[in-house]
Amino acid sequence: MKTLLNKVLEAIVVLLSIFILGLMIPILTSLVVVVFSNTQFDECVHTGLFWFITLLGWIISIAYMCYIYDNNKTNS
Repeated sequence: MKTLLNKVLEAIVVLLSIFILGLMIPILTSLVVVVFSNTQFDECVHTGLFWFITLLGWIISIAYMCYIYDNNKTNS
């Protein structure tokens, strides 16, 4: 039972990490740009920098997920 609980908590942490890397980084970057400049949030979301940061966050989260999968695969 303890092992199951540990695995579930580990899965929740991994999923939250992926969510934060993949979604929150571009949104937080856009919010910083909006706060420190005169642009609107809509204008910031339609720029190439926003999409570059979004794709970068997705790539980092995919790499992190593959790293976790490979470590669990070798440890089992």
